[in-house]
Formats: sequence, structure tokens, C-alpha cells
Amino acid sequence: MPGKKRPPAGADEPLEVGVEVKARYGATGRGPFGTSWYPGKVTAVHTQSDGTWRYDILYEDGDKEEGVMAKYVKVQEAKKARSGDSPVAASSTTPSASAAAPAAAERPAPTSLPASPAAAAAPAARAERAAAPAARAERAAAAAPAATSTSATLQAGDSCKAKCQASRIGSFGTKWYPGKVRRVHPQPDGTVLYDVKYDDEESEEGVFPKFIKKWERPAPAPPRQRQARQEQTKHAATDGSTPKGTNARIVGLESRRDLNGRLCTVKSYDLKLQRYKLKLDGIADGINEKAELAVKPANIELVDEDVLHILE
Repeated sequence: MPGKKRPPAGADEPLEVGVEVKARYGATGRGPFGTSWYPGKVTAVHTQSDGTWRYDILYEDGDKEEGVMAKYVKVQEAKKARSGDSPVAASSTTPSASAAAPAAAERPAPTSLPASPAAAAAPAARAERAAAPAARAERAAAAAPAATSTSATLQAGDSCKAKCQASRIGSFGTKWYPGKVRRVHPQPDGTVLYDVKYDDEESEEGVFPKFIKKWERPAPAPPRQRQARQEQTKHAATDGSTPKGTNARIVGLESRRDLNGRLCTVKSYDLKLQRYKLKLDGIADGINEKAELAVKPANIELVDEDVLHILE
């Protein structure tokens, strides 16, 4: 009749609990591809809303599987052969039960068939599949190169340079600043995080290894050499001859005392204003990061490379 659903194949009668069957292990969950038939026994029957059945199977190797679809379960062929002498078949060939009794007595007792090679190999195959993820992880760990880092030898108290705030906001726009390692925090994944106290008294916790490196502080110059160097390069030249790109530090400002001590770079000299134009390192309140400050030579203290490493 049009519109009437055809009953599923093999759905006439459900298999009974205890029937020995073969089932496709794992096919219900991921499809039949790559699966095999394994011997077992029906332990439960579940009637579905569409009129089909699902079965719980106890396999001969001890594994269990629940909710196996009916199309992946079949009665073992050996059991079918032995169940061929059913009462219905006997009634068609024998006139009475009394005549069938001798015939039944003459039949030899059924003997159990030897397990097929596939059934014998089933437990080992399933055990191998279960152990596969752990084996893959072990092989990957063995093949992975040993982690190397410039911070691998850092200990508490070591001098270092770290990219301030890079662990929180990323490395773009950050700079290396000198400091000391305060604490070392080993992590479960084998890496470490560092707490750093910078030379300007700021602190940062949880610095990633890739944003910290060991740093040897330069030995300070002898007092006489340091004094002579400071006398020679104390302030910017008043005639504008201090070259572009010179490292300097702002000192002695009255109107913007918050800028005193800030490092900067000489960009040019304005002959009319008789001031140097400076580019600040970093940002300051009320000053665009691309803006240039016009500062008198007397308020510009030149910084040589040795001192710059300490002040960075």
C-alpha cells in the first residue's frame, strides 16, 4: 500500500537472551568499515520505537557492547545448523513424536566447533586497539626534541632581561628591560614561569621563558674614567652639533618634571628655537608616541652605551 513503511529486514522476531551470535564489534558507533564479526552471546534485548531491536552482547573474550543494531548481529552458522532439526521440520518428515524419539536418540551428541582464526585473534586485536592511543602518545613523546630555552639555566637571583608585559599582551611593541629573577615556578608541562623585579623597581609575575634571557651586567668603569666620561659628554652641544640618533636623558625640566630621567633619542636641532627635537623611548602622559619634544641643550644629558645598558 502507498505510504506504508516496509518492515526492516530480519525484524520479524527478536533474538532471545542467551542466543549465541556473531556481532560486528564497534560497527554501531562508527560504521562497518574496518570492523569484523566476533562470537558472543545476547545478554539483553531493547525494543526501539521504529519496531527494530538492539542488543547487548557479551563477547567470548569478555568484552561487552551495548545497543548493537540488529543488522550487525547474526546467529552463528554452527548454531543454525544444529537448530535445523526443529519440531516444525520434524513434523513434516515424521508421522508422530514416538517415531521421532528413536531418530533423536540415534543422533550423535553435538560437538563444539573449533574457534575460527578470526575469533581466536579477536581478543588480541581489541587489546591492541585499546592500547594504540597510549602507544602513540609514548612514541610522540620519545620522538619530540628536547625543549631548549635561553632561560633554562635561570635561577632565583640571576640577572636577566625580560620583555615587560609581553607574556600578557604579546611581544609587539615591547622592549627588553634589565632586572633580576625573584622566583621560578615549574609548570606541569615541563616549562617554567618567572617572577621578575626590574631595575626600575617594577615587578612582573609569570613571565614566559621565551620573553626572558640571562644577562651579564657590564662591569662599571673605574671612578676616574667614569668621571672623565661624564665631564666630556654631560650635556648636548649648544651649537647643535650633537648628531642625530644620539642616546640621551632628559634632566632639569621644571614644567614637566615627570619627564626628568626619561631616555630619549636626538632627532634634529632647530636652529631658530635653539632646541633639540627628541623622541621619547616609550610613551608619556599627554604626549603622542610619535611626537617630538623640543628641549634646550642644558636639559639634555648624553648617555653612552655602557650606561644605556644599565638604564634600559
